[in-house]
Amino acid sequence: MTGVKTGSQSKAALVRVMIWGSALAAGFATGSLQALQPDFSFRVSFNTFIAFTLGSTLIYLYWKVLLNPSKNPRQKRLRWAASILLLLGGIAGFLYPLKFIAPNNFHEVTLGLLAAFAGLSVIALMLLICKRFLDKDSGE
Repeated sequence: MTGVKTGSQSKAALVRVMIWGSALAAGFATGSLQALQPDFSFRVSFNTFIAFTLGSTLIYLYWKVLLNPSKNPRQKRLRWAASILLLLGGIAGFLYPLKFIAPNNFHEVTLGLLAAFAGLSVIALMLLICKRFLDKDSGE
C-alpha cells in the first residue's frame, strides 16, 4: 500500500510542516522588520538576509526545545523560558513599527491597536471555550 501513512508517519510529517513553516514565517517577519524604513518602504540588504536567517534559526531551535520528550524539571523550565521569550519577541515585532508613527497620529493608532487586541482576545476566548467543550464531549 504505497501512499498510505501510519499515524506516526503522519505525525512526523505534520511536525516537519510546523517547524519549517513557522521557521520560514519568522524569517520573513524578522527580515521584513529589518528592511522596514521610516517612510514605510522596504530596503532589502545583506542585513535583511541575516535577519531572515536569524529569525528562522531561532524558531527552529524553539521547536526543538519545545518538542524535546525529556520530562526533567530543567527541560520544563527551558520550555517555559523559550515560550516567554517567543511571546516577548512577538510583541516587540508587533510594536516595532510604531516607532515610525508621527506623534500626532499616535493616539488614533493606539486606539486601533487596543480595539484589535480586544477583538482578538474575544476570539481567543471563544476558541478556548470551544476547545473545552469538545474535550469534554470527547471524554464522555
